[in-house]
Amino acid sequence: MKDSPSLAPRRRRTAAVGGDDAPRLGTSPDVAVADGLLMSVVRDLLYVEDRTSDLPLRQLHVCATLYGGPLSMSQLSRKLGVSMSAMTQIADRLERAGMVARQASDPDRRVRCLILTPRGQRALQAREKVRLERLAAAFQTLDAASRRKLLAGLKLFQAACTTIAR
Repeated sequence: MKDSPSLAPRRRRTAAVGGDDAPRLGTSPDVAVADGLLMSVVRDLLYVEDRTSDLPLRQLHVCATLYGGPLSMSQLSRKLGVSMSAMTQIADRLERAGMVARQASDPDRRVRCLILTPRGQRALQAREKVRLERLAAAFQTLDAASRRKLLAGLKLFQAACTTIAR
């Protein structure tokens, strides 16, 4: 079954030099366990071997942000919290890789926007497809009550994360 998404366990990094049970620097045991669980879930759902695998995280973040539609360089810079010079360097690299293109903005032709190329769109659509297939496969292993509990817990955690991000 080569085409079906695999949820097989991957090789795990240890929590610290001492192994999975070693405490992380300055964290409570609950935080250390949550960190390990979140990292495991993220790896299992999001790691995809494809043409975006070799992109540095910053470049992948730009592509993911552009998946919602074109943005000006200044909008991207603000949204991602990087300087304009860093944004220009990232855009240059992504353009050379064929993932994005620059285009003039409709309302103001002086403003240059970045847009995903068809290649960039296909790459992100493929990543999204695999992620959703893996998530659906994981959900299928849970009964309805467990899914409701999981979703309720995720909503609580998202609210907590949103609160501290402000």
